[in-house]
Amino acid sequence: SGLPGKPTEKGLYADGRAYMRYLATQGINPQHIVLYGQSLGTGVAVEMATEFHVAGVMLLAPYLSIPQVGQVHFAIFPVNLLALDRFDNGKKVGRTSSPLLIANGTDDQVVPPRQGRKLFELAHEPKEFHPIPGRGHNDAFDAFEPISAEWMRRACGCE
Repeated sequence: SGLPGKPTEKGLYADGRAYMRYLATQGINPQHIVLYGQSLGTGVAVEMATEFHVAGVMLLAPYLSIPQVGQVHFAIFPVNLLALDRFDNGKKVGRTSSPLLIANGTDDQVVPPRQGRKLFELAHEPKEFHPIPGRGHNDAFDAFEPISAEWMRRACGCE
């Protein structure tokens, strides 16, 4: 059961590009697209935002890079040397120009909330950061939903 293959950074980026190309064939202008990424998916959303000028980018529980998250959890190992997939949001977010929304649960035990805050600091305006009090890595979406809906109305004129 399950799908064959092994997900990789390169493969996930290729999937993102393929979907963006598919949307273009359907007549959808990238400037009418809001990218959303949560956790690992924030790496794909940030990469797509560096390649396509979109209406906006929403990131929930983003990280600076996979090695930086791994180092928090496996401090005694040289995670930076061992990680094959990087998803280096910290190096890429400054190359995006679309409006950006970042939110982190304040009690996230998987991705340290300070990484989302640092990613926000590295990004260009227009940008917003929202801590979600008392929420962790897997229970923040319902609290993020009204934040993202309001942000889309204000930041990119999306309804």
